[in-house]
Amino acid sequence: MCSNTVFAPASSSNIETGLPKIIISSDDPVASNLAAGYAAGIKMLAAGSTKAGFVSGIKADFSVAAADGFLAGIRVLIPEATLATTYTATSTTRPRPRKPSPPRSARASASSIPTSVARPTQPRPQRRTATS
Repeated sequence: MCSNTVFAPASSSNIETGLPKIIISSDDPVASNLAAGYAAGIKMLAAGSTKAGFVSGIKADFSVAAADGFLAGIRVLIPEATLATTYTATSTTRPRPRKPSPPRSARASASSIPTSVARPTQPRPQRRTATS
C-alpha cells in the first residue's frame, strides 16, 4: 500500500536512518510554527479575535520556541494578539500504570481451540453414480 511513499517526520536534528524511504529533516520549531501562527492569524482576523491558545507536551526549549514562533506568526497580522500556552506534561510526569493483562495461558488462541469445536464438520454428500 505504501511502497511508493516516502515518509519525512520532523526532528530537531538530522538523523541518519539507513532506510531508503524515511527522511528525517532538521526543522526549526520557530520557523515551522511561524507558518502555523500566520494561518491561525488569518482565522483570528476573520473571527475578530486577539486571543489564541497553544497546547504542547513537556515544557522544554523546543516547545517554548515553538510557542514563540506560533505567537510571532499571529502577530504578523494581529500585533496586539496574546497567547495562552499550556504544557500538559513535566519531566517528572509518569504514565498511568496499565491494568495488567491476563497471563498468556489464560488467553484463548486459535491454536488452543480444538478443530472440532472451531470448525464443525458436516457430513459430505454422497456421490451419485449414473446407472446404465
